[in-house]
Amino acid sequence: MRRQILAMMDSETGYAVSFMEYANRRNRIPFEIRAFTDAAQLRIFLLRHRPAILLVAEKDLTEELEKWTDGMLIRLTGSRTEEENCVFKYQAASSVIREVMRIYGGEDPRTPCGQGEGKILKRSAKVIGVFSPVGRCMKTAFAVSLGQCLARKKPTILLNLECGSAFSEILHEEYEQDLGDAIYYLRSGEKKPAAKLMTMVRSVGGLDYIPPFRSPGELFLTKDEEWERLITVLTGASSYEAVLIDFGILPLVSPNLLELCDLIYMPERRDYMADVKIRAFLEQPCRIGGDGEEKPEAPADMTIEERIGERLRRLRLNDRSLPSGGDRWFESMPYSRLGSYAEECIARDEL
Repeated sequence: MRRQILAMMDSETGYAVSFMEYANRRNRIPFEIRAFTDAAQLRIFLLRHRPAILLVAEKDLTEELEKWTDGMLIRLTGSRTEEENCVFKYQAASSVIREVMRIYGGEDPRTPCGQGEGKILKRSAKVIGVFSPVGRCMKTAFAVSLGQCLARKKPTILLNLECGSAFSEILHEEYEQDLGDAIYYLRSGEKKPAAKLMTMVRSVGGLDYIPPFRSPGELFLTKDEEWERLITVLTGASSYEAVLIDFGILPLVSPNLLELCDLIYMPERRDYMADVKIRAFLEQPCRIGGDGEEKPEAPADMTIEERIGERLRRLRLNDRSLPSGGDRWFESMPYSRLGSYAEECIARDEL
């Protein structure tokens, strides 16, 4: 099924063209963007197509134009307003898109009943995990470096499943929504989950991410099937071609989730205790399945390493490869020696 269309009409040529170029270049929302500066051209387009969203500059909106579509109509306003289905146009394009996705993700009487998001036609998305049984092994630094380098090649999103990620402090950001809200929407049976998720997405160095949990309790209460649902939405109903998961501490995050990954990077530390812990983790019996039950294809005497061994890449990282501290620490990752190593991993594993 082809991706749905977001048609935009604004007689201000510079704005319309810039918005379309930005949105299609970023390619993060589950829509194909079409921009028009002339009402006659839009009319011809609407005779053959049925866009899910029609975004129209307030000064170009007429009663006749309102009758041309049965999709969701959203107005671009020149000043901020509390009216429904309105977005202030003179703000960052990313903010405009986020507000449009928020409106579209809600219920609207003009949206035809049963009209879903549909699956986007794209290359198969890869799920890449970064995990380690030991701490202080540069796991998150490598995940961010890998994600930013990968984002240069294809649309990539990062999920950080740690209980204390400190993203807000590192990036000097305040988040209104996070992974807890994403899981809530999935639990509530949200009809347009991809659009809802796009309202939460932030970006660092070209890498998209959903802000991590604020509370460890929320992370602990999230079930395996809910993580699977979230990953399915991101790989199937969005335009992302890579979903990168920075795993936190087990069992706060279940080992079952490693089974969802096409490839798993495991940073290690160079000391006796780390070696013992990693060996103990990999050699423990496999218990992949729901409610403590094993899957039929996973024998009881199969270890975790045997189960995921072909997908596992063990890494020995050097903390001297990290960039020096500073306000833009994450953003400088791709230009450090760790970033160069991440590029080597991408080339070696054909990501």
